[in-house]
Amino acid sequence: MAHVAEEDIETIERRFPEGVTSAQVIAFFQDRGVRLSEATFRRYVQLDLLPRCRRVGRLGRHRGSEGIYPIGVVRRLNEVKRHLDEDFSVEDMRRMFRVSEDDFQAVKAAVGRVAAAAGDEVAGRPDAVLARQVAEMLEAAGRLETKMREVAAHLVRRCERGRLAV
Repeated sequence: MAHVAEEDIETIERRFPEGVTSAQVIAFFQDRGVRLSEATFRRYVQLDLLPRCRRVGRLGRHRGSEGIYPIGVVRRLNEVKRHLDEDFSVEDMRRMFRVSEDDFQAVKAAVGRVAAAAGDEVAGRPDAVLARQVAEMLEAAGRLETKMREVAAHLVRRCERGRLAV
């Protein structure tokens, strides 16, 4: 098997919600019997199959920084491995991955910032109109995320069907 079980992915997502290093990702897959090297991991990043890391400074003087990948990289890498088993090409996967979990999280983060700003503004001074508007915004954001996921899933199915029809 060249990919890992959903339960294992959920476990690492709960354990490292702020992100993981490439070494942690590689160890995670290798511990489950999935072949993955540092070079292969870096190549997938270069091919835009996996998201890029963000640099985070290490505590202590002259310790430099390390690359932290969003935790979604584990799920995406598992998809890459599964699709490779199914003989998908890199270009097939690029088409399927045009929309990513990062896109959904970016929308959630933006809505969260607006809601937090509204909450800060009315702290100690209730404002029924603003509270209603924020509630409506959060409800609309939930519907938007659901619709975005539906469209993304449809795109993936379409790419998979198109590839299989060839």
